[in-house]
Amino acid sequence: MGWSPPKPCARPGCGALVQSGRWCPAHKPAPRPTAPKPYDAEKRRPYKTAAWLRFRKWFLTQHPVCCTPGCGQPATEVDHIISLDDGGAHLSTSNSQALCKPCHSRKTARQDGGFGRRKGRG
Repeated sequence: MGWSPPKPCARPGCGALVQSGRWCPAHKPAPRPTAPKPYDAEKRRPYKTAAWLRFRKWFLTQHPVCCTPGCGQPATEVDHIISLDDGGAHLSTSNSQALCKPCHSRKTARQDGGFGRRKGRG
């Protein structure tokens, strides 16, 4: 590799000349951390964990019928009575109810923040 003339630092307004790289020592960016951030599946994707899938399967065997008054359809979904965002317990029988898909969809649509909308944003 041959010799090349110095170039100006990549930082706008800096007049320093650098022999190699893009930055002078004063403006060289800090190295990015190489260690991966710990992934907490329970917080990021609570409905994809093995614990939730086991709980869901067990709960639906214990509560096979939709709990909406007058419905009587087979339950296919487990709903949190108090949402996780509002501090409801995740794997709790006292915070869970068995619903059929249409009843669960109606409940979710009625609630503030339903179907992935942020709370307070209609």
